[in-house]
Amino acid sequence: MARGILPLAFYDGVSEPPAGADGSAGSTPDGLHAFQLTASDGSPERAFVLAATTANEKAQWMERLRALFAAAAVARTTAAAAAAAAATVEGGAAPQAGSEE
Repeated sequence: MARGILPLAFYDGVSEPPAGADGSAGSTPDGLHAFQLTASDGSPERAFVLAATTANEKAQWMERLRALFAAAAVARTTAAAAAAAAATVEGGAAPQAGSEE
């Protein structure tokens, strides 16, 4: 079993792994249930494959990770919108108090 820290900022989704040479997608020869984190840049070489001991555990992990990636996407969008609004205000494009539009 490998252990370590995986920086999730490089990933933006979770999916079934591609089918192996034996045509088995999502399962391993030793009975584990595989799934993969998809790289933010779309590179299949950067996908990170994980495995759970049961199909139910796999489904739970995939759902948790999907929720995590969805929340991160919302946070990035919110931060980008806030930065754009701040840049607009700093640039003087914001409406002035008492002015007519």
